[in-house]
Amino acid sequence: MSHDTTDITVLGRNYTVACPPDQHQRLQSIAAELNTRIEQLKQRTGSPSMEHLAVMVALNLLHEQDESQIQHAQQQVQLQQRLTALQITIDQRLGERATKPKEAVESDPEAP
Repeated sequence: MSHDTTDITVLGRNYTVACPPDQHQRLQSIAAELNTRIEQLKQRTGSPSMEHLAVMVALNLLHEQDESQIQHAQQQVQLQQRLTALQITIDQRLGERATKPKEAVESDPEAP
């Protein structure tokens, strides 16, 4: 996959970033979101330090990612439990169907 570059702007500073050609627009959107988050944090904290803002935004983003991963893992466990319950129900129903025809034939007085 060939990489070229795209320019992004964060807090009025331009950065040239390596990026696959088909991801330029996505990177621009991500940079815009990053810029918004930094600006919001800057307004809330009043911190003029780019380094401080960058660290705080990075911590917030990693915290969100961690929470998302925990939630995803919990959803995976719930999904697996539901699939297991469905498999048990299917197996029970198939077992019932397999034994009922034999019982019906054995109890049918007109059966040969």
